[in-house]
Amino acid sequence: MQLLLAGVGVAQIPDALGFGAVAAGELQPVLTDQAALAPPLVLVYPGNRYLTAKVRIFSDFFAAEFPEDGWWPGILANTPAAHVPAA
Repeated sequence: MQLLLAGVGVAQIPDALGFGAVAAGELQPVLTDQAALAPPLVLVYPGNRYLTAKVRIFSDFFAAEFPEDGWWPGILANTPAAHVPAA
């Protein structure tokens, strides 16, 4: 990530890692039509009818912070058309 921010090259990175930098204008998405979807983030906890408050609070936080479809739809929606290569 540090090399990307320094302008050293091009890389495919997880959307969760690059979303903030793209939103801040520090990175520019390229080849968006070739982007591979990241594997889903999954929260695993013991199957118990009674979740502890800690697990429930973290689970709610996790669900709110990590979009189910990943960040690419948001990244592409906020990217000026000039930065998105033609398909």
